Amino acid sequence: MARFLSRTHRGGPTVSLYWLVYVIGSILMLAVLILDPYINKPSGWIALELFTKKPVRHGVDPCSWDYEGSWKIGSFSGPSPTALNISEAPLITCADVTSTSVSFVRTPFLLIPGSGEHVDPLEWTVFYEMRNLQTFNSEIGVSVSRDGGATWQHVGIALADPRLSLSSPFVVYDAPTKLYVMLPDSSLHGSGRGGGAFRAFVTTAKEFPLGWRPLERSLGRPDPVRMRRNMAGEATARSRVGQPLTTAWRRLRTDPDHVTHESSSADWDFDDVDADGSWGPPDHSVRLNGTTAVFVDGSWWIFTSVIRPSMLPWRPPSATPLIYTAEGSLLSRWLPHPSVGRQPSVGGWTSAPGAATAAAVGGMEGPLFSGGRPFIWQDSIHRWVHGCKSHCSDELTLLRATVANATHFQEEVAATYTPGVDRSWHSRRIGHADVQPRPGSVGQWWGILSGDRYADGMHHFVVHELWFVELKASLRDLVAAQLAVVLVAVALHAATEAQRADCSGAGRGRHAPGTSGVDGGSDGSDAAADSSCCRHDASLRQWVVQLLSRHPVVLSRVIGAAEVAAGWSHAGVARMGAVWEVIETRARRIAAQPRVQFFAHAMGACAMGLVVAATVMLALPSAVPCPRWMVVVRPFTSPPQYVPPQPFVDPAGPFDVSNLTIVSGCTMSFMDRLENLVGSLQYWEPHTPIVLYDLGFTSEQLAQIRCWRGVQVVRFPYEEYPPHVREINNYAFKPLVFEHAVKRYPAMLWIDCGLEVRASLDPMRAVLARDGHVSAQQSGAPLDFPYTEMYAVPFFKLSEQEYDRVKNLPFCAGGLQGFVRGAASEQLLLSPAVACAMEANCTSPPGHSRSNYMYDQTSFTLHIRLHNYSSCLPREQFCTSAVKKLTWDPTASSAPIVVASRRHRWPKPYQHRVASAPAGCSPDPASNPWRSVSSEHPETVTKSSSLLFKISFVYGQAAGDFIVQASCCLGFHLVAQGVLVAAVRGCAAVAAVAYRCL
Repeated sequence: MARFLSRTHRGGPTVSLYWLVYVIGSILMLAVLILDPYINKPSGWIALELFTKKPVRHGVDPCSWDYEGSWKIGSFSGPSPTALNISEAPLITCADVTSTSVSFVRTPFLLIPGSGEHVDPLEWTVFYEMRNLQTFNSEIGVSVSRDGGATWQHVGIALADPRLSLSSPFVVYDAPTKLYVMLPDSSLHGSGRGGGAFRAFVTTAKEFPLGWRPLERSLGRPDPVRMRRNMAGEATARSRVGQPLTTAWRRLRTDPDHVTHESSSADWDFDDVDADGSWGPPDHSVRLNGTTAVFVDGSWWIFTSVIRPSMLPWRPPSATPLIYTAEGSLLSRWLPHPSVGRQPSVGGWTSAPGAATAAAVGGMEGPLFSGGRPFIWQDSIHRWVHGCKSHCSDELTLLRATVANATHFQEEVAATYTPGVDRSWHSRRIGHADVQPRPGSVGQWWGILSGDRYADGMHHFVVHELWFVELKASLRDLVAAQLAVVLVAVALHAATEAQRADCSGAGRGRHAPGTSGVDGGSDGSDAAADSSCCRHDASLRQWVVQLLSRHPVVLSRVIGAAEVAAGWSHAGVARMGAVWEVIETRARRIAAQPRVQFFAHAMGACAMGLVVAATVMLALPSAVPCPRWMVVVRPFTSPPQYVPPQPFVDPAGPFDVSNLTIVSGCTMSFMDRLENLVGSLQYWEPHTPIVLYDLGFTSEQLAQIRCWRGVQVVRFPYEEYPPHVREINNYAFKPLVFEHAVKRYPAMLWIDCGLEVRASLDPMRAVLARDGHVSAQQSGAPLDFPYTEMYAVPFFKLSEQEYDRVKNLPFCAGGLQGFVRGAASEQLLLSPAVACAMEANCTSPPGHSRSNYMYDQTSFTLHIRLHNYSSCLPREQFCTSAVKKLTWDPTASSAPIVVASRRHRWPKPYQHRVASAPAGCSPDPASNPWRSVSSEHPETVTKSSSLLFKISFVYGQAAGDFIVQASCCLGFHLVAQGVLVAAVRGCAAVAAVAYRCL
């Protein structure tokens, strides 16, 4: 093959050079695509962010997605450190950070002032890592509480470094120096664990919890220039993230010299440190991770580890545990403990030479990473660690030191805490913990803990980048396939060229120029060449026979099998050749017949007519008349036109619904559906006001929506409701939005953003005016979902007779609900649904999913049927879930169908018909009336983000709907027939002209 690529033939050496570059480039591309999934997981080496200026890995609003999860901080309390309970709701979340936009908060450390500290004893402080979405670096945030940890207020950014990501901010008061010391972890941006050299930061009681600056290697020679430079950098960082929130922040920002003066070395007490001023570990360049300390009998026990990243990107880092001790002050020299060796043990510490080996800790596997603040309880050192299994936060272990002296250190497991269950905020991972005896309470421990409801950010990756990864995988397979074909072709061609060259060379050697062979002339030369090639093949066969003659039995079997295989192959090839020749002959004979040719031309003309008609139908829907066609409704358990025998009559009715307000709302992932809904409302209900609830729009989306004509945006107050309400996939927000809207608007109609309006809403207005409520029937019944009887029926205290009466009746859609203020439906239907939404065990019971529970729809249906409301419009007569039952032209009425469910289907005919407000509205996020906070992660769109799902359902289902609608569309067939007639006439005219010419 190399000789073929270097040969000069046909097109010359340039052609061979092109082939060489093509093959080498394909091999390099294939190698890159093969290695891509193993580097920079899960996005790969070739990340989507390389091809766009917009952030791909994260949003820019608070609580936007992050591939590391959605960590939160909650309380951790109980009678003892071995019997602690995690709070049902988190205390600090990304939404509580107001100084900048962050995606999560984690690794908290709590500081409760003790005796001797010159700070407010009632003010508790917590430091934590938070991921800044503007820089995508982790910074140290700080919050304070003055009510014993019940509520927390974010103060600001305690520490930030534009070059490093900071985490695990262990903070402690060092009494000998009267300084607060912070020992954070640091890593290079995007490098994960490790990366920054060991550093400590200090501040005074006057500046606490802010005013942190790096501690010099030598405490005897503080560097005021570096301190001033650091404070200037901190002021710059604060001006970047926004206005400070406290007086301390304003003082630090406006007068950094004041801070430098207050924290000068004259105010620091170093009497108890070493004479030379050195402090910390022997080597400050070492990269320590998870450094924590506890004060025991006049000495500090310091626990840390050295994290060494693996050379291979898919291998986890290695951890070497270390123990130091320091006498008196933490800011003195750290002495290595004799029990620590060079290599990490499996669950314990490896003893130094000459000391007894420490026992493994309870059989725990893998390296142990720091998991929080160590403490003293029952005269023993206790510390929190993570034993990494599937990931490093799948459980939190409390270790108790059984031996801790000047030469030995051994531990045992005291308690193990695992993540919660179901949909709790800590259901998949629990991180750092910091628990302390609660002041003023005997025998009570209280602390904080970070947790995450996701094992990682894989769901975000699936939503935003999976399609690109699938595209790269398809490209890899395509490159490999075409490279294999090309290499095989090149190899065969090179072998053929080489054989011809050898044969022609042998012929020229046997017959010199100017001579002839046996028959004379060129025929003799060709015969000689063929004879040479035959002799070459014979010598090859002879060599193979000599090789196999050493094993005669094997030789006979191989020859026999080869003969049989050759016979079968020859016969098969002969048969296939004969069949192919017969087929080809008959096909040519048939194709030559005039009728067949006429039929082929007619089919081509028909195909052209259909293609042109489909193009016109897609490009100009209004130009193709397609009236709505009648369909047959599939059977239900109960009739779809169910009407109670004695319908409920509201004594306060009929109601005035002339001032009806359309209400909807969604999160950022449903923006395309919302545009389609608003466009349909602006077309069919141009004078009806529209109110959209911000359930989690991005700042850009909010700015865009504010400029839509006839649309008002209302912020949904998540903070006024329990934390589970923020869970979008339990639909607890819906009844609460209804309640919120009814208080503001006399008559409201909620329409899900996945729906679209296809005619006037007058039929719904009539039902709403009559009953004070309106909805639409839907497939399925409460009995079809087991969680209805398990959780909803007991919560509403329905008797067995009541549930038996309504359990088989069809659902009333939760995505279409209308209420009138003052109507009986407000108390009979809406109030029970609101009560269920406020209770987590009712609206999101353990293990809930769409396969076993229908959430708010269950609440509404049970009470609608229980009180004999006849306000659910019949299915498929007013509302439909099949868009193929609508008129193809979105500007033509589909009455009596009023509302249709479009959901993920394509196309969305009204999406680009959204009308903007008059000139003067600028969609500038900076002018938004409130701060956008992204909703809790929308897993409901995860499945629809797959490339296969989009091809199969989003576009495939749309193609199926189009085929059905086009087949039943009169205009489509008229256009196709017109094109066909025009083609036939054109062919006839051409034939006539040709006939005249002849």
